[in-house]
Amino acid sequence: MRKSNGIKEKIIQILRKHPEGLPILELAKLVGFHRHTVTKYVYELIGADVIQIREISTAKVCLLKEKFAEKGREEKVLERLKKLRIRTK
Repeated sequence: MRKSNGIKEKIIQILRKHPEGLPILELAKLVGFHRHTVTKYVYELIGADVIQIREISTAKVCLLKEKFAEKGREEKVLERLKKLRIRTK
């Protein structure tokens, strides 16, 4: 299994800076990875209940869930993601 190279953490940091949300294509540009790669990690974060997708007209926008928008909770988010990785191996 490949490591995520901090992509999930980067996604969380970027979404924290953009509380209005971002489409996956824009998120991919800011993270610096292909949109397919970012989509994979976005869906993992949705499964971990960290972010949500909101449809606005025809666009799908990624939003950080309110309970994770605070910087103080970042450690809890990262710890939860680490536990999920251990379970999938």
